[in-house]
Amino acid sequence: MCIRDRSVWALNQAANYFTCYGRYANARQVHEKLKERFPETQVSRNALEAIEEMNADPVAASLKAIDHHARIEKQMKHNFDKNALYDDIIENAECEPLRQAAKEKKAKEQ
Repeated sequence: MCIRDRSVWALNQAANYFTCYGRYANARQVHEKLKERFPETQVSRNALEAIEEMNADPVAASLKAIDHHARIEKQMKHNFDKNALYDDIIENAECEPLRQAAKEKKAKEQ
């Protein structure tokens, strides 16, 4: 993996983490950094799309990021516990509507 790819991966991981936990200002900053660092690329277009999704419905953007994170973790760790992820988000998310949505999604998926 080249430096550029590692940089994109790390920034995407950070943006996803911030989005999962409702830290939208931080997520936007990281996506803006991706747009600046990789202009006129798919990376930039993806970052812009993520910002637009957060602007339109931040909680839906978080739930999408949580599902994405869980799919990747499940592929890497067969014993991954999505409920534990929901519990952590419910306990630590900065956004009350996100905590409530995570509770509802966890209950629905059980």
